[in-house]
Amino acid sequence: MMGYLLVLYIIMVVLSDVLLCTWIPSTTTLWYFQGLDAVNSYKLPGWLAYLFTFLGTFASIVPINMYVCLEIVNFVQGRYINWDLNMYDPQTDTPAKCRTGSLVAEIGQITHVFSDKTGTLTNNEMRLVSLSTGESTYGFSAPSLKNEEVTDDEVQVQVDRNEQINPPRIPVKEMFRDLLEDCTKNPKVDLLLTALAICHTVVIDFDLDGKIQYNAEGPDEEALVTAAAELGVRLTATDGSKYTIETRDGTSTEVEVLGVNKFSSDRKRMSVVVRNTSTEEYFLFIKGADNVIYELPRDQPIAPDAQERLDDDLQAFSLCGLRTLLIGFRKLNEKDVNCWMDSFEKATKEIGNQRSIALDAAASFIERNIEILGVTGIEDALQEGVPEAIKMIRDGGIKLWVLTGDKIQTAINIALSAQIMDSTMTRILLDEHDPDLLKFQVKRILVGLAEVQQDLLEDEEGENTQGIDPEHLLGQTYHTREEDVQLLKKVVGPELA
Repeated sequence: MMGYLLVLYIIMVVLSDVLLCTWIPSTTTLWYFQGLDAVNSYKLPGWLAYLFTFLGTFASIVPINMYVCLEIVNFVQGRYINWDLNMYDPQTDTPAKCRTGSLVAEIGQITHVFSDKTGTLTNNEMRLVSLSTGESTYGFSAPSLKNEEVTDDEVQVQVDRNEQINPPRIPVKEMFRDLLEDCTKNPKVDLLLTALAICHTVVIDFDLDGKIQYNAEGPDEEALVTAAAELGVRLTATDGSKYTIETRDGTSTEVEVLGVNKFSSDRKRMSVVVRNTSTEEYFLFIKGADNVIYELPRDQPIAPDAQERLDDDLQAFSLCGLRTLLIGFRKLNEKDVNCWMDSFEKATKEIGNQRSIALDAAASFIERNIEILGVTGIEDALQEGVPEAIKMIRDGGIKLWVLTGDKIQTAINIALSAQIMDSTMTRILLDEHDPDLLKFQVKRILVGLAEVQQDLLEDEEGENTQGIDPEHLLGQTYHTREEDVQLLKKVVGPELA
C-alpha cells in the first residue's frame, strides 16, 4: 500500500508542475496584472522551483497511511478486548467494553496503577462475621497474637489467606450459634445487638412481597443492622424519628431518636441519643474506630484486663482482614440530655464552618463516660480473580499503589491476600503522626537502606570498600539542626542520630 501511495505522490507532483508551467505564461495578459510582464524572481528555472514547491505541498500524503493503519490496528485490538472471555463476568453477564480505541496502544506504556480498596478490589458486599464482648468471642476469628512480636521494621503476620481473608459463606445464625445460646445468660450480648439495631441512619423500605429492606448510607451499616435482625434484635419500623425494635421473644420496643451525631472523617465515630418511650430512659449508643473511642473522656478508666482482652480481639480481627468497630453505650439523665439538645439545636442553626464546629462541640459534651459493649468484625471479601490479576500486574513490572482507611494490620493482611505484597518482602511502616517523629522514622529507614546497599556493593566487589556513607545520604536529604539531633537521640537512639 505504501508503494501505491508513493507512485500517486510522484504523479501528483509532476502533473501539478506541468499544469502550472503551462498555465503561468497565459497569466501575463490578464487584465488584473495591469499589462505588466511577469518577472521571474527565482534563481532556478521556474519548472524546478515549482517542482520543489509541490514536493513539500503533497508530502503529508505519505504519513496518512500510518495514521490509517494505526486506527485500524486500534479498532481491531479494541474488538479483541470486547471479545476476550477472560474479561467477561458471567454473574452480571457483562463483557469488557473498549470505549476509546486510541488508548489501546497506551496500555503497554503503563508504569503505575493507583487503586482504592473498597468496591474496587473488594465486592463492597459486607457482612458481620465476628463479634466480641471482651469476655467471649463469637463467629469467625483468628487466634489471638498478643504474644507475637511486632516491630517497626517488619510486622510479623501469620495468616491463612484462603480461610481468614475470605471466610466461608456460613449463615449468620449458624456462625453465631454460641452467641444465641449466651443471650439468655449474658445481658451484655443483647445490649450489644440492641446497639447495632439502633446506632445507624438506616431507613426501612418494603419490597413487593412485603419483606423489609434496609437502605443505609453505607454497606457496613446495612451489614450490622441485618446481622442484628438475624440474631434476634430486629429493626421493624422507622417512622420519622421513632424506631421500633422487635426482640427474639416477640416483644416490641419503641425508641425516639432525639439526635444523631454524624460520622465524619475527623470524628471517626457516630452516635445517637434515644429515649425509650415505655420506660422514659435515655441512652447514647456509639460506634467508631477503637483509638477514637478509647480516647473519649471518662471519669473511670477502662479496667486494664478488659481493655487487654478487647485489644487482643481487635488485633485478631484486623489480622483476618476484617473492618473493626468498637461499640459502646451510656445511660443518660434528663438534665444532660436537655443540655445537649439545647447546644445541638443551636448548632444546627449555624452556617458554614461554624456549624460543624458547633456540632462537634455538642457531640463532645455527650460522648463521654462510654461503657464499651464489644467489637465487631465486618468482612468485605475480595472480588474473584483479584490476586491473580494483581500478581500479573506485578510480574509485568508495574507499580501498584492501593489506598485504604483500614487499620495497619488489616491493610497488611488484605495486601497479602490480594498479592499486592508477599511474605518475602521487607515491610517498611511509616506510622507516626507527629511530623518530627515521622521525619526521624524516614531517616532511620534511609540509614537502613543505605547500609543494605553498602553491603551489596561489598558482596559484589568481594572486598571492603567505602561504598555509601549513610550519614552523607542523610545530609543530602535533610539539613539536620542540633536540636533535631538531640531529639533524634531520644527517639531512635544515639547510634542512628
